[in-house]
Amino acid sequence: MFIVRLVQSWIVQFAAPVDSLGIGQLMLLASALGIYLVGLAVYRLFFSPLSRIPGTALSKLTVAKLNFDMLTGRAGRVAHADYYKHGDIYTLAPNFVVLNNPTDCRSVLSSHRFVKSPIYNIFALVDDCLFTTSLPELANARRKQIGPAFTHAHLAEMEPVILECGAKAIKRKWDTLIDQAGGTVE
Repeated sequence: MFIVRLVQSWIVQFAAPVDSLGIGQLMLLASALGIYLVGLAVYRLFFSPLSRIPGTALSKLTVAKLNFDMLTGRAGRVAHADYYKHGDIYTLAPNFVVLNNPTDCRSVLSSHRFVKSPIYNIFALVDDCLFTTSLPELANARRKQIGPAFTHAHLAEMEPVILECGAKAIKRKWDTLIDQAGGTVE
């Protein structure tokens, strides 16, 4: 009962506006935040299940490096350099692991044990589909429906058709661009 009253008094005390907080309370809040951040850093660097996977300490601590690399257009070059530095598997950010080995990718993508991250939800415009669902049962059902079309044998059989259609599409695009330029090409 004492602990409940203590927590309730802290809630009432810290629910006050920041202007009315004393310097001691602000120091307590700053200390608590500092302890939390240090604890989080220690966990991510030493105790997280991903801590044994190679990667830079900064990439294990924060997603800011990944966001900066993506915003500045350096993500591809950084990923290429990280591959040569860390190998086939490395951490890109907290809870982000990169797989560069086709065998590893195949085992992850073919298993229902690896659930897709919530970032795939941005592609679900109306409802879940094969590419957005994180439900293993629905993903397996969809995979069985379209899987035969993507086997190596079927793709090898369709390669001439794909190349022919691709060449025709490129020719149509070029003809359209030439017509828009007035029939002249520089």
